[in-house]
Amino acid sequence: MKKLIFGLIATVMFGLVGNAQDKNFSTFFSSKEFSLLSEKFSIKTSDVDMKNYASLNHESKLYNIYRVLVIKNDSKNFITFFTDDNGKSYGLAYEKIDLVKGISEHFDEYGNLYATFKVVKSETNYNFIINEVFLPSESGNNVNAKAGCIEKIYKRLKSACESDSFCDMMCDLNPTCNAMLASWAAIFCATR
Repeated sequence: MKKLIFGLIATVMFGLVGNAQDKNFSTFFSSKEFSLLSEKFSIKTSDVDMKNYASLNHESKLYNIYRVLVIKNDSKNFITFFTDDNGKSYGLAYEKIDLVKGISEHFDEYGNLYATFKVVKSETNYNFIINEVFLPSESGNNVNAKAGCIEKIYKRLKSACESDSFCDMMCDLNPTCNAMLASWAAIFCATR
């Protein structure tokens, strides 16, 4: 459990900016998964900031996890993705954020909704508070094979973080903590 909490804290503090484009990063934008996501949400590669992105080494040290900004119609959304098979397939989570309505939604490449978050503006930043978790497997749509795992791991991560005072405090200080927990759950399940 300590390893899980340490990994969670590292993810909460996720923010290393990468500038060097590597093969797996650039290949993502011509992948089947990005094509599905792009078609579902009308995202073009020109909407993605490919020069400034976050990158984190996976605990196995075999691959990186990337987080890119998507700017479309003055909205700022995020795609978190990785490949553990050298670009043959990708796991991803798409965070669609509507600050006017005060809501954030997490989707997979098929458009299945995993979770919604209330977005509350404080004096200095935005806080993401989990609102509802969904079971994509019950939608009747194509789903990622790891959908059930993602739902279960997200709940476990949130509970584990809340039970550790340091992790809970770090999560309170980071406005995108819950959103990153959902992304981390998707990535965790895709790598197991």
